[in-house]
Amino acid sequence: MKNIQFLLSITLVANLLFVSCEDDDNQDNTKPTVTELEVGHDGEAHIGEALHLEFYVEDNDLLDYYSVEIHGGEEGQEESEITGWKYEEEFTEIRNKKNYTVHHHGIMIPETVEEGEYHFHLRVVDMSGNVTEIEEHLHATHEEVEDDHDHVE
Repeated sequence: MKNIQFLLSITLVANLLFVSCEDDDNQDNTKPTVTELEVGHDGEAHIGEALHLEFYVEDNDLLDYYSVEIHGGEEGQEESEITGWKYEEEFTEIRNKKNYTVHHHGIMIPETVEEGEYHFHLRVVDMSGNVTEIEEHLHATHEEVEDDHDHVE
């Protein structure tokens, strides 16, 4: 009787391990892919105007959202030490899509922003929680920025 109980226990544990491993195989671990990223115009943005942002994003499953963070400060500086203009926003127009071309001019750079270098962070998240993060440098200026980009009305 003890042998039968032992064999049943071993069989039950083996089945649980097999089912748990099988579930792991179906889990999405693939990060979204971001290509064709354009931030500003060749890395420059005109103070007092909207920032040009465009990129193509795709995922093996479904996308959820992307967020943008822009701030001044030095590399590696703690967030509590950052001074000056800071922008953060989450966008959901990519939600429930497998691929999408983002193109907007919805991030206004206030007239009060000081000229100089800023850090631009793009974070794209899929429905499984996989994250792709990209950092770019952005130069804010009062000088006219040449806009050689075709705009669709």
